[in-house]
Parts: sequence; C-alpha cells; structure tokens
Amino acid sequence: MAYETFERKAVRVEDPALTVRPEGRIAFNAAASRILENAGVRTVRILWDKTACGLALQAAPKGDSNSYSVAFSRSRSATVTAKLFLQHIGWSSASRQTVPAKWDEQRKMMEAKLPPKFVANTPRTASEAKVPEHKLGKGARLRSPGGSGTIGTWMALNETVPKK
Repeated sequence: MAYETFERKAVRVEDPALTVRPEGRIAFNAAASRILENAGVRTVRILWDKTACGLALQAAPKGDSNSYSVAFSRSRSATVTAKLFLQHIGWSSASRQTVPAKWDEQRKMMEAKLPPKFVANTPRTASEAKVPEHKLGKGARLRSPGGSGTIGTWMALNETVPKK
C-alpha cells in the first residue's frame, strides 16, 4: 500500500501570533489571547504603519470612539472585527494569513508585520507588485475578475488580449 501523510492546514504555535481572516477578523492565538487577558485588555485601537506594513493593536479605554472590542472565546482565543480597516489597507488574501506578534508591555500593544504582497495601499517594489514590464498592446482590453477577485487575478486576466 502507498500511504501519504495528511498535512494539517492549521498551525499550532506557542508564541503570540495574529491571523488575518478573509471575512475581516483579526484572530489572536491562545498565547496572544492569554497576554491580552492577563493585561486586562478588553478594547483596542488599531494602529497602522503604511510604510512598514506594521499593525499594532493597542489597549484603549472602553469609551474611546476609535476602539474595537476584543471578543474572548472559551477556547482560549480572541478576535477583533476589523473589516473596515482591512478594506482601508486593501487586504487581498483569499486565505488566512498568520504572522508572529510581539507584546510591548510598556505601551500595552500587540505588534505584527503583515505581508506586503496582500496589502494594496503600501509602497512596493516592482517585483513585489508583479507589474508587467510591457504596456498593453494595441487592441487589448481590460477585463474584471468580478467581485471576489484579487489584484493578482485581475493582473493575470489583463495580459494582452487580441480582438476577436
């Protein structure tokens, strides 16, 4: 018999990490959730460093108009609903993206760096953006991947297309 190893999709980590989910939530793993819970964090401000793709979730007072609630679950994880923020930065990953995080005790802030290839509103090099080096040919037309497409899909569809 030829057996093959079943590869797990979920990654189990003991260090703090954040997962950005396609539906617009930022999830904290168990280690990060414990840190937030022990620090008494119930609401956070979302801070964004556009040039470094740096994300920080800083403890905020409950009445702060720019704060987001942290939802703790019984399974030792926590989430923040951040759909508008993710739209604001042009987040485009169709799958979950997990990144390491670090806790700044002095500023009561969880920090992480997001992968630039999934962020549309950041400065990038030509190789990161995968910009075609040629212009569209004469008679080429632009096509849209539809509402659920990503920038990569759009770029692939918009290679030179001859007229029929």
